[in-house]
Amino acid sequence: MRGDNPQQLDSVIRAKKPVRLPVVFSRDEVHAVLSNLEGDKQLAAKLLYGTGMRLNECLNLRIQDIDFDLDEILIRNGKGTKDRRTMLPQILIKPLRDHVLKVKKIHEADLAAGWGKTPLPGALDKKYPNAVVDFRWQLVFPPPRKIAGRIRRQVRKVAIIWMLQLWSEQCKQQFVRRESVNMHAAIPSDIHLPLIL
Repeated sequence: MRGDNPQQLDSVIRAKKPVRLPVVFSRDEVHAVLSNLEGDKQLAAKLLYGTGMRLNECLNLRIQDIDFDLDEILIRNGKGTKDRRTMLPQILIKPLRDHVLKVKKIHEADLAAGWGKTPLPGALDKKYPNAVVDFRWQLVFPPPRKIAGRIRRQVRKVAIIWMLQLWSEQCKQQFVRRESVNMHAAIPSDIHLPLIL
């Protein structure tokens, strides 16, 4: 548009806004879904819901990233490979503390059996060789089974996708069974939860 009068913008075509809006659960629907989960899955889902974390961020969360004194969680290597802090909901402090104690017992039992190592990001395992067995570096939600090489590995993208699909399908099936009679509607596949408790 060089040489043209910049005030003549009538012919410029504006970008169109997307028509499709995300489907958002109501509070009752969120509570119905969360009540159908149990144990670690329920705690992880509540953390996702209450903090705004993404699934990958939640599954890669380490013990040292939770600050119970300041009621916040440090999310490392999030979207855009940036670190950020988010609040820790008051209602999840006690269940999360109990879960961390349970993970500590599992870690101590693994160490006694010759397991209990976790991979570290980058080359930190070379810089801090003892950190692979340090409890602070352990995952908050460790994989349910030990993997060859005597190390509890981080959940890879394939496992994350599998877990998300599994949780999503279980929630949808249970929710539809219990609630569709009242709602007369199926749950769409592209559900986004609101960030309110």
